[in-house]
Amino acid sequence: MSQPNSTPQTQSSYATILGAVALVILALVLFFAFRDDGTSSAEAPAEGAAATAGETIFANGSGTLAVGDAAWNFETTDVNGNPVSLADFAGQPIIINYWASWCGPCRIEFPHLQEAYNEYQDEGVVLLAVNQQEDSATAIDYFRELGLTFTPVLDEDGEIGRQYQIGRTLPTTFFINAEGEVSVVHRGPMTFGQIEGYLADTLETQ
Repeated sequence: MSQPNSTPQTQSSYATILGAVALVILALVLFFAFRDDGTSSAEAPAEGAAATAGETIFANGSGTLAVGDAAWNFETTDVNGNPVSLADFAGQPIIINYWASWCGPCRIEFPHLQEAYNEYQDEGVVLLAVNQQEDSATAIDYFRELGLTFTPVLDEDGEIGRQYQIGRTLPTTFFINAEGEVSVVHRGPMTFGQIEGYLADTLETQ
């Protein structure tokens, strides 16, 4: 005995049920694809990815750096005891200058660094003057004497100097571009013209 054909009313009910199921499936897909923070799953950070820009563009470690290497991150304090980390300045061009008050070539170089800082700080250039194994009072007095306005930070135990393989050569200067990479390493004092040239190489990645 043959089965009766489905009536139009039955077919309409099936269509309604299928449509409801399709809407539920679509809602589930959208729920998992776009979480509460509005970020699609494809845009989610990879597991173990660093939380900040500074952690992603600077390296942890020590040793000799060449042009193109990621700069070593470090943590220290300024002369007022405030914490300073290289990662604080991620995304900005940075000059790291290693110096000491007893260093004659450093004294000759500092006015040129100040001139460059005056000219380029509006472009976001950060100048960190890392004092080698002296106390904050010595660094403060020295900066006041020379009228320097950029940031002196301390390396009282010489750890940052060892990390960057400074050795006995002061001044030594590293130029770091906005990508966190070393663009120039200069050992010895610099003239203003040299600093400008090095900054041109450093800023071209912006």
